[in-house]
Amino acid sequence: MKLYNSLYISENNQQNVTQFINYNTIIEKLSKDKNIEQKYRKKMAHSLKYLVNPTHKILKIKILLFGCLPMKIVQMLSMVH
Repeated sequence: MKLYNSLYISENNQQNVTQFINYNTIIEKLSKDKNIEQKYRKKMAHSLKYLVNPTHKILKIKILLFGCLPMKIVQMLSMVH
């Protein structure tokens, strides 16, 4: 899957996307990885919370961390789609 700086998800796809994202599992993995600085973990947690927020009809997720995150985290994010 290609990674984009911004990801748009329509209301129709929101439920499907939410079902594939196990937010707690990803955050747990992030929190246990001592190679990732705390500030990046917090930013990633915020991005994922925004992604699954049910109040948005059109979700715009700006993921600005791809340039500074370890590749394995980028790969985890690409698999949740």
